[in-house]
Amino acid sequence: MPAIVVAEEGTSGVTLRWHGSERCPLPSSVMTETEALLGHVLSECSPLAVQVDLQALADGSVHVAFQAQGNTRRAERELTLASCEEAAHAVALLIAMTLDSDESITTPVTAHPPPETEPSAALAAMPRTAVGASLPLSVASQRVGAPAHAGAAVGVAAGLDPWALSQLTAVIAPRLAWRSGAVEFEADARFWLPARAHASAAVDLALDLFGVGVFACYWFPLQPLEWGPALGVEVSRVHATISGSDAGAAAWVRVWLGPRVGWWLSGAFKLTLSAEAFLSVNRASLSSQDAKSARAPLAGFVPNLAVTWQP
Repeated sequence: MPAIVVAEEGTSGVTLRWHGSERCPLPSSVMTETEALLGHVLSECSPLAVQVDLQALADGSVHVAFQAQGNTRRAERELTLASCEEAAHAVALLIAMTLDSDESITTPVTAHPPPETEPSAALAAMPRTAVGASLPLSVASQRVGAPAHAGAAVGVAAGLDPWALSQLTAVIAPRLAWRSGAVEFEADARFWLPARAHASAAVDLALDLFGVGVFACYWFPLQPLEWGPALGVEVSRVHATISGSDAGAAAWVRVWLGPRVGWWLSGAFKLTLSAEAFLSVNRASLSSQDAKSARAPLAGFVPNLAVTWQP
């Protein structure tokens, strides 16, 4: 099918390549209607190359394949409409929404008055066709550089972790994560800052801890955030000095469960807030030579704040 090109390739503005039949030639109203919907001329937009392939079906309807490619965005859509007129109107709406969602207008102008109907409202008002297709309320476009939510990520978390008798110990945890779709797996190394607590008048407890953990989280979208439950296991090495006497070291194993809330700041950086509870599988118990002892808590609650980067 012959193609009709409205503008030269590479010029500022919108280039439209229309692959249609004699039944559905390129209407002159497409670009004019797009400008009316946006409220400004297309020459003020960043470059956008649009290709439309139309196929006349046996029942009289028209199948439309829409593709748009710009410097920072790409949109694709396929739909079936009742007539060539509806197809032209749909293409104008899709171009307008692709440009509008990208906010790429350099200088607003008033060559055309603001449209009485916003693009999204116009799409909602479009009637369904005989084959049951209707235009969506948003264009399937994406920004180049937006988080793809897949692949490896690195980051660091900081929080407060209890040991005994309501003592809080600061913890730093560098982490490595791998995400595929909504599922994320994470491994981290936890370093507790050296802490000291007065367990009683006769016991002065100094702790030195190091641990490794593996976690899994399933993320649910909650625009503009995302949240999900996390489950993990951690194995730690605890070394203590009790009232000046070396109490040796012991292993501490904990199971973690709790919610996480994530917020993509910009580009590939993500801020995650978690509030996870733990249950000790084995409670590390340490005793000094003079029979003074300390024991890890059975359960606890730990808040954490993490920053991750996904290249």
